[in-house]
Formats: sequence, C-alpha cells, structure tokens
Amino acid sequence: MVGESHNSQVVRAFRWVEGSTGGAVSNPQMHDLGTLGGDESRAYALSSDGSVVVGEAFDADGINEAFRWTEGTGMIRVSDWLAANGVDTGGMRLVTARDISDDGNVVVGQMGPTTYADRAFIARVDVEHGSGLMDVAEYTHTLLANARMSHMGVDLTWLPMNGAHHRPIMAQGRLADDACLWSVSDLAQRNNGGMGLTEAGACGALGDYVVAGLGVGASTAWQDLVLGGSARLGGAYVVGEVDWQPDGTPLLLSLTGMLGGWEANVSRAYSNGAATDTSTGSTGIGAGMVRARIDWQDAALLGNVSINPWASVSVGRTDIGGYTEQGGAFPAQFNGQQIVQGEVRLGVTAVAELTPETTLSGTVEVAHRSGTAPAASGQVAGLFDFGLGGGSFGATWARAGLDLDHQLTAKVRFSGSLHAATQGQDATVSGSLGLKAVF
Repeated sequence: MVGESHNSQVVRAFRWVEGSTGGAVSNPQMHDLGTLGGDESRAYALSSDGSVVVGEAFDADGINEAFRWTEGTGMIRVSDWLAANGVDTGGMRLVTARDISDDGNVVVGQMGPTTYADRAFIARVDVEHGSGLMDVAEYTHTLLANARMSHMGVDLTWLPMNGAHHRPIMAQGRLADDACLWSVSDLAQRNNGGMGLTEAGACGALGDYVVAGLGVGASTAWQDLVLGGSARLGGAYVVGEVDWQPDGTPLLLSLTGMLGGWEANVSRAYSNGAATDTSTGSTGIGAGMVRARIDWQDAALLGNVSINPWASVSVGRTDIGGYTEQGGAFPAQFNGQQIVQGEVRLGVTAVAELTPETTLSGTVEVAHRSGTAPAASGQVAGLFDFGLGGGSFGATWARAGLDLDHQLTAKVRFSGSLHAATQGQDATVSGSLGLKAVF
C-alpha cells in the first residue's frame, strides 16, 4: 500500500510494508519515501510486487515533478529514469505519475511544457518493446494513418470509374470500324496527397448495337502524414465494360466492372520525447466494384449543343489486410478491415461540336456515397488496444468537368478532361489525357 502522510508541517509519500520494523518511529511499518528536494511528496501507485512506487513531489524550486521510487535508486524523477535509458524528454516537464504497470516498467501520468499538466503521457523502459515517452493524444491521432491508408485504397478502387471511365466507350465518339485501342492516364489530387493511373485497353463491336472493352492498368496513390510520415500504394487492375444501345431508342446502357490489388507501405511518425520515431508496416489491398449506367442521348438540342442526362449506380468493396509495424518506440499491430460502399450519381452532359474534328463536353453531376467508413483498430505492442473511426457514413457532393475530343486523323482521336469537385469522396481536382484508335 502507498499514499501520503501529513503532520503539521510536511506531506510525505509513504510505502506500507507489512511486518517491517524499519519505518517511522511511531509506525515502523510505514516508510517515508522522501522528496525530490522540496517539502512535499505524494505516492499514487505501486508495481504488483510493491518494489516500484510512483507519484509526484516538489523539487528544491517548489516545482512539481513525477517521481519513480525503488529501494535501489530512492526517489528520482521519471524524466531522469528515462534519460538513464536513452530517452530525452525535451521541453516537456513530467508533472505527476498516476499509475504503473505490474512489472514497474511503464508509468502513466500527466505532463506539460511548464508546471501545468495538460497532456497525458506514457513512459516506458522495455528491452522487448522499446523505450520512450508517448504524448498520448498526439500518438493516438497518428494511429489514424491506418484509416488514411485504407481511405486511399478506397480512392484507388473508385478512381478508374470516375476518372478514365467517367464516360461509356460508346459516348466517346461513334466507332468508325469494328474495334478500337485506347490508352489513358489520370492524375488526381485530394487531401494533401495524390493518385494516378495509366491504362491501355481494346474494344470491339458485338453486333450492331453492343460494344465490349477490356483494359489493364497500373495505379498508385501517395499521402503525406503528420510529422513527416507517409503512405504509398501501388498496384494494378483490370477493367471491363459492355455498352448496349437498343435499336430505335436514345438510351445507352453500360455495365462496367473493376478488380484490383495494391501493396501499401506506411511510415507512421510520432513524438518520442524530444525525438521523432517512425514505425513502418506494409500490407496488401484487394478491391472490386461494378457500375450500371444509363445515358439518354440527345434528350434535347439547343442549336448545335446536345443535352444528355444520365444516371449511374455503383457498389464497391475494398479489403485491407492486417499488419504489424516494425521499428520505433511504440509500434502497433493493425487489424484488417473490409469496406463496402455504394454510390448514386445523377448528371447532365452538354456536347457542342466546335469543328467537324473537335467537340467540347461539359458535365455537371451530383453524387451520393454511403457505406462502411475506414477505421483503425488493433493494439499498441505491450500497452493498450485501440479502435478509431469506422462505423457508417454518407456524403453528398457535386462535380463539374470538361472533356475535349479532337480527331487527329481519320483513325485516331485525342481526348482530354478536367474535373473539380466540392468536399466529398471525389478528387478535389483531376485530369486525364487519352488516345483512342479505331481499326
């Protein structure tokens, strides 16, 4: 048992030792633990065998300091205990120690840049797991790097649909012959990061009113994280599309599907006292999605401008594998997760023929997506379990875009697009360049 004792002049931290005869004269089982040079000390917790005690005490300047006591060291500052084990606390003063692990190697309490303790800390000296000083609030925020990486996986899942394939094949100019080849590159920016893809594919006519296409692509995403951390994803995907324009109708029906896989590498940075530590991990991400879309072509004509309303429904699933970080004072183990989301888009595209070789299209659309929100859950090695984010979400936003199509030759067409979106699930700004050849 530990606590504090009072007399008319001083307050002292004590440790009760059953059967002892070496304590205070009036109570030989009560042992005064001393001070850090000041007048007062208070003990709050002890290890399971009673050999390590923590609390707070005044130093010679009357400043409160967290202490750690053993019979071998006596009462010392927790900051000195850390320094002796290679951890620099920097400008933070450890003000009070409120609890301790069973083995005495982990101390928790409050700290601050001055005597005011406004930050929770965990101090650890451990050969197996690493030694360090954790700012709990800051560290917990960095765990969301896993959720950010998961969100990037979702973004790459949806990127081909709303980037390279934001228009059906048959809406990109009529096939002059029976088959085509295409290549396209996308670049997008979102949340202080970016993503891009490069894709090549081929299409062919299946009768008079049906076109099918198949493409393969490589895509990547990158994101800067707090304190110099980063997340990088890279991999490949396949995409397939079937378009059907029923004879005698203005409707264009399309079905598009994608399967992809990426390798994710995450470098998570966090403060370790005065230093910045980095824990790294990698995992695999697999995804698939499908979209059904209907376009009403030439619903209205305003001079040489064709008005084409459209609607689409999509569903996608992204699976993120679990992984265990390496390096740093406080590596974590992250659980895998499955993210399923659905999306509805309503839009209208106006197509103007600028010259016989060139058309300009403008699109305005509204999108709504809902489903599983990315999460971060797992365990900080040797310390605690965590669960952040997750649950369900719904978001609605708007996007506007321009598409320029130019016939370079009788067989080759160039396309370029630019899109901008309000706050939501699309890239803030994105653009693409592509070539399509018929033969």
